[in-house]
Amino acid sequence: MADDYTRGLVDVFVWREGQAGREFLLLKRAPGEQFPNIWQCVSGGMKPGEKAWQAALREMHEETGFIPKQLFVADYAYNLYLHPTDAMLQVPVFGAEVANHQNQPPRLSKEHSSFRWESPEAALSVLSWENYRLGLQAVNRIANSPALLDITRIPAHRWKRDA
Repeated sequence: MADDYTRGLVDVFVWREGQAGREFLLLKRAPGEQFPNIWQCVSGGMKPGEKAWQAALREMHEETGFIPKQLFVADYAYNLYLHPTDAMLQVPVFGAEVANHQNQPPRLSKEHSSFRWESPEAALSVLSWENYRLGLQAVNRIANSPALLDITRIPAHRWKRDA
């Protein structure tokens, strides 16, 4: 494996409010990448000295070009074993709402070949890993609850100055 994930991974479920309701961004892994052709959320490794929420923002911008309106940590994280490096990682999950600017498409990184916006129900049937489905459910549940959003939101003043 070319990537060094020993510092950890983060998953970010990006969503927007569309005319038909909430839509989640799904990304298709490019051929030639690890786990080619699977559908996933934004996912990537943490850099040295980076906090998980900082990695979530950076990965989201690198993989989509988007900057969120709001960012929160979900009450879901999972363990992941990477056999090529024998690393056991814990992966925190984040939710990020983006503005729906006339259906502006994401600016995909080389890691992904395609994207789609899906309702929560449709996204659950497309996501490749069970942990992605569980993460999406946690993010969607929190996004539906103003009380949960209030306690899980990462204050914008902590990250907007760097965006």
